[in-house]
Amino acid sequence: MTTDSGALSEDSIEVIKVLAATCVFVSYLFLIEIARGKAALAAGMLLTFPAINGITLLVADFPSATAKAETMIPMIAFNGVMCLGFVLAFISLYERASPDRLPILRWALLSVAGAAWFIAALLGIPVSSRHQAYLVSGYLIVAIAFVAAVSPVSKPAAPPSLQTPWRESLRKLTENRQFYFRIAWFIATLSLVLFAAALRQEKLVGALGAAPLLPLFGLFALAKNEDPLPALRTIRATVLLGPVIAMTFVAGFSAFVDRVNPSVGLLLLLFGWVLCLLAIWFVSAVVFPRLR
Repeated sequence: MTTDSGALSEDSIEVIKVLAATCVFVSYLFLIEIARGKAALAAGMLLTFPAINGITLLVADFPSATAKAETMIPMIAFNGVMCLGFVLAFISLYERASPDRLPILRWALLSVAGAAWFIAALLGIPVSSRHQAYLVSGYLIVAIAFVAAVSPVSKPAAPPSLQTPWRESLRKLTENRQFYFRIAWFIATLSLVLFAAALRQEKLVGALGAAPLLPLFGLFALAKNEDPLPALRTIRATVLLGPVIAMTFVAGFSAFVDRVNPSVGLLLLLFGWVLCLLAIWFVSAVVFPRLR
């Protein structure tokens, strides 16, 4: 433990890391609440925002960041496909289901997605650092092709006012008991990551670092909207672009995080998250409107 009065102790750094990740998760839930029907293009990419990915690379001492990334990146790619499958299945089945069966539909799709991720995690095929660029490039090509095929014709709604809407969204979020349940699950996932690292379970650390906590909670929240189809149909266009941003972040961050001390690593993590948010904003607010 560091004893210099001007430096943070190792225990303090660990607490700050977890707090930073939890704050990002809470912010993510808030953004998803706003995005329900208002900013669905951004919501599609936020589903795979690299919150747990980044904190796992920074917090878990074993294995090296590059080794974690080799398992994590293909799971991020799978998360995008899983999200797309959830969205397409829900859209297809929504109009056929009676209103009283919609909760069953949501939970059934959530369970299938979770089971599919678990099987993929068990199979866990790592991608070496020298091949990651090929995976990301190929994924990007597929994502762009899918955007061209399903991109919504109409322009997205104008951004809402920054006064009442965000306060209303915050109120709805904090009054929902599931909000606190999701935070507890997030902290539990981080705890499992640290436990797996302590047990020296290399593949498990990488897989848990790409756990679909954010995607599944985000999709479930969007599917519970009073009229979920408009937002979900828009999400189809960007849901595969989110993993491209997340995989790029993981590949870049993992190349540097082991070379710096924890304080600098934390700053790099926050900087990387900001870049991811800027990329999501740029694609949803600048690129897509120009395509129409």
